[in-house]
Amino acid sequence: MAWLVAAWLPHIPHPVLTFKGEQGTGKSKTASMVVNLIDPSPATKRSQPRDVKAWATQAFNSWALCLDNVSAIQPWLSDTLCKAVTGDGIVDRALYTDDDAGALAGDLAERLLVLDLQLIGEDKRRTEEELDSAFDQARPAIVAALLDLLAAVLAELPSVRLERMPRMADFARVLAAVDRVKGWHTLDAYTAASANVNADALEGDPFGSAVAEFTEACGTWTGTAGQLLELLPPPDGSIRSGPRTPPASAASSSASRPCCVPSGSSTTTPSVPGIASAPG
Repeated sequence: MAWLVAAWLPHIPHPVLTFKGEQGTGKSKTASMVVNLIDPSPATKRSQPRDVKAWATQAFNSWALCLDNVSAIQPWLSDTLCKAVTGDGIVDRALYTDDDAGALAGDLAERLLVLDLQLIGEDKRRTEEELDSAFDQARPAIVAALLDLLAAVLAELPSVRLERMPRMADFARVLAAVDRVKGWHTLDAYTAASANVNADALEGDPFGSAVAEFTEACGTWTGTAGQLLELLPPPDGSIRSGPRTPPASAASSSASRPCCVPSGSSTTTPSVPGIASAPG
């Protein structure tokens, strides 16, 4: 609900709403209904684009875009989604290397709002026709309620001050305003969910996982990015799945830092190029 309210505010970054669940949880239908509340379209669900140009074609005239059945996110799409969150223009970059993948994955993880959907029992399932009919009847009342809530949030928003500012600070302020109006705890839920997403991203980043394990084992360490690269074992036993140069190592260490923090370790990159330190 709070994400839908924020979606009506054009001047702030919006996290990527991600529906997660096994088959039979209604991910595609839920996403389609959400998009139809803020950007109605006869074709709400789109296939994963094959490149930046295909993405630009899909996104050019859309305020909200639903990518259906996404099984894997390539580095270029991760970068493009990050730009979509902040409203940046599309930059056509033709080539990404293996060294880019970890950094982009960490960036995207901090811009996700993940909702876990529960399996729908056979006794509660409905046909597409029934769902569409019920949604069409309820949609005007839902949009009216959203607009009422939006008006109340806009009135509250100027007085909202956060003690701690997360990465998506503008969106977090909207959540705080929604909580004031409705008495909910959406900001706390979002913060907790973000920590879980960071942990998942770190688990899926071999180099970031290796850095986290290294700092937990040895505590404070200071040295160059090249020295760090030599000390870490090849992720998954293969150099190809991790950074292969000191600059790439420094970039990956910096990008993994937000994902490492919730697990109890961190990495920092000072302004001197090529230097990385990892306090425990």
